[in-house]
Amino acid sequence: MNRVLVTGQWLRRMAVGGFLFLAGAVHAAVPPCLENGNSSALPVNNGQVLEFKQKGKNQFQARAHVQGRLVRITQVRKTHQQFEIQIGPRPQDTLEVVYNVAFGDLPSLTPNLQVEACGDYITTRQSPSGAIIHWVHWNPGDRDGGKHEHGYVMLDGVVYGQEYNRPHGISPLDLTADYLNPDFLSDFFRN
Repeated sequence: MNRVLVTGQWLRRMAVGGFLFLAGAVHAAVPPCLENGNSSALPVNNGQVLEFKQKGKNQFQARAHVQGRLVRITQVRKTHQQFEIQIGPRPQDTLEVVYNVAFGDLPSLTPNLQVEACGDYITTRQSPSGAIIHWVHWNPGDRDGGKHEHGYVMLDGVVYGQEYNRPHGISPLDLTADYLNPDFLSDFFRN
């Protein structure tokens, strides 16, 4: 399990990104979840996300900050791990988290882990949940010129998605292809 380790590069990144650092901690404090173009933190918006899911058209997009519990793993691929979280009281109140492993390994995923995620929401009928949250990681700026807001995923109080270690054997093109391809969502849900 990789946690955000205290290194010179990490300290510079956190100082530049405006993240909090707790002396002696082995992982980062929770970074702010910023809405695109807004400098104030986005509060947890589970209710709004459920409304997006229920009323939004396919491919509707918005910024999201959600909390819930892990229900099940939906897919593990070379470049991404995908899992479903329960964010409301009804069985259908779920959201699929799509995590890019280039931004650090996740621990073993088990049901009932407490999850908080900040990233981009997309209504998609291709997901078993009917919606996803992705870009739940730090933005190194090499995919979009740094214009995209940072995100993160927190599992049982530990923040993930703040490292940028391209997995061995995966080219930068493999990691960016998902975001450059207009049909990238279909790759997430292919059997």
